[in-house]
Amino acid sequence: MKNEKNIAILKEMAESVRTCMFTTFSSSDEMGSRPMGTAKIEDDGSLWFYTNEYSPKSKEISKENNVLLAYSDPSNNTYLTVKGKAELVDDQVRKEAYFSPFVKA
Repeated sequence: MKNEKNIAILKEMAESVRTCMFTTFSSSDEMGSRPMGTAKIEDDGSLWFYTNEYSPKSKEISKENNVLLAYSDPSNNTYLTVKGKAELVDDQVRKEAYFSPFVKA
Protein backbone atom coordinates (compact mmCIF):
# COMPACT_ATOMS: atom_id res chain seq x y z
CA MET A 1 0.00 0.00 0.00
CA LYS A 2 1.36 3.36 -0.92
CA ASN A 3 -0.30 5.92 1.25
CA GLU A 4 -0.82 6.36 4.95
CA LYS A 5 -4.60 6.72 4.74
CA ASN A 6 -4.98 3.33 3.03
CA ILE A 7 -2.62 1.71 5.53
CA ALA A 8 -4.62 3.20 8.42
CA ILE A 9 -7.85 1.79 6.94
CA LEU A 10 -6.20 -1.61 6.48
CA LYS A 11 -4.85 -1.65 10.04
CA GLU A 12 -8.20 -0.64 11.54
CA MET A 13 -10.12 -3.31 9.63
CA ALA A 14 -7.58 -6.13 10.00
CA GLU A 15 -6.99 -5.48 13.70
CA SER A 16 -10.74 -5.41 14.30
CA VAL A 17 -11.74 -8.42 12.19
CA ARG A 18 -8.41 -10.32 12.48
CA THR A 19 -9.41 -13.10 10.08
CA CYS A 20 -9.37 -12.81 6.32
CA MET A 21 -9.91 -15.12 3.39
CA PHE A 22 -6.40 -15.65 2.03
CA THR A 23 -6.53 -16.59 -1.66
CA THR A 24 -3.62 -18.06 -3.59
CA PHE A 25 -3.41 -18.70 -7.32
CA SER A 26 -1.84 -21.54 -9.25
CA SER A 27 -0.04 -21.21 -12.55
CA SER A 28 -3.13 -22.71 -14.21
CA ASP A 29 -5.33 -19.89 -12.81
CA GLU A 30 -6.92 -22.06 -10.14
CA MET A 31 -7.63 -20.35 -6.83
CA GLY A 32 -7.48 -21.67 -3.30
CA SER A 33 -8.96 -19.73 -0.38
CA ARG A 34 -8.75 -20.38 3.32
CA PRO A 35 -9.35 -18.33 6.48
CA MET A 36 -6.15 -16.97 7.99
CA GLY A 37 -5.61 -14.99 11.18
CA THR A 38 -3.59 -11.82 10.74
CA ALA A 39 -0.62 -11.97 13.12
CA LYS A 40 0.73 -8.43 12.60
CA ILE A 41 0.37 -5.38 10.41
CA GLU A 42 3.52 -3.31 10.01
CA ASP A 43 3.45 0.48 9.69
CA ASP A 44 4.31 0.11 5.99
CA GLY A 45 1.22 -2.07 5.40
CA SER A 46 3.04 -5.42 5.35
CA LEU A 47 0.87 -8.18 6.78
CA TRP A 48 2.20 -11.21 8.64
CA PHE A 49 0.57 -14.62 8.90
CA TYR A 50 1.65 -17.95 10.38
CA THR A 51 1.66 -21.06 8.20
CA ASN A 52 3.32 -24.44 7.91
CA GLU A 53 6.10 -24.34 5.35
CA TYR A 54 4.90 -27.69 3.97
CA SER A 55 1.25 -26.69 3.54
CA PRO A 56 -0.40 -26.60 0.11
CA LYS A 57 -0.70 -22.81 0.44
CA SER A 58 3.05 -22.48 0.98
CA LYS A 59 3.72 -24.57 -2.12
CA GLU A 60 1.30 -22.39 -4.10
CA ILE A 61 3.01 -19.20 -2.89
CA SER A 62 6.43 -20.61 -3.83
CA LYS A 63 5.24 -21.05 -7.41
CA GLU A 64 2.94 -18.03 -7.76
CA ASN A 65 3.17 -15.28 -5.15
CA ASN A 66 0.13 -13.19 -6.15
CA VAL A 67 -2.45 -13.28 -3.36
CA LEU A 68 -5.78 -11.69 -2.55
CA LEU A 69 -6.94 -11.03 1.01
CA ALA A 70 -10.58 -10.34 1.84
CA TYR A 71 -11.63 -8.90 5.20
CA SER A 72 -15.31 -8.50 6.03
CA ASP A 73 -17.18 -7.02 8.98
CA PRO A 74 -20.91 -7.57 8.45
CA SER A 75 -21.78 -5.84 11.74
CA ASN A 76 -20.51 -2.58 10.24
CA ASN A 77 -21.37 -3.45 6.63
CA THR A 78 -17.74 -2.99 5.61
CA TYR A 79 -15.27 -5.04 3.65
CA LEU A 80 -11.76 -4.66 2.32
CA THR A 81 -9.81 -6.55 -0.32
CA VAL A 82 -6.05 -6.39 -0.64
CA LYS A 83 -4.10 -7.61 -3.66
CA GLY A 84 -0.40 -8.18 -3.21
CA LYS A 85 2.63 -10.43 -3.30
CA ALA A 86 3.31 -13.05 -0.64
CA GLU A 87 6.71 -14.17 0.51
CA LEU A 88 7.57 -17.11 2.76
CA VAL A 89 9.77 -15.87 5.59
CA ASP A 90 11.29 -18.00 8.35
CA ASP A 91 12.25 -15.45 11.03
CA GLN A 92 12.42 -16.73 14.61
CA VAL A 93 12.42 -13.21 16.11
CA ARG A 94 9.16 -12.34 14.33
CA LYS A 95 7.64 -15.74 15.16
CA GLU A 96 8.14 -15.05 18.85
CA ALA A 97 7.18 -11.37 18.71
CA TYR A 98 3.96 -11.81 16.70
CA PHE A 99 2.69 -15.04 18.23
CA SER A 100 -0.67 -15.13 19.97
CA PRO A 101 -3.14 -17.91 20.76
CA PHE A 102 -5.39 -16.43 18.04
CA VAL A 103 -2.95 -17.18 15.22
CA LYS A 104 -2.27 -20.67 16.56
CA ALA A 105 -5.82 -21.77 15.78
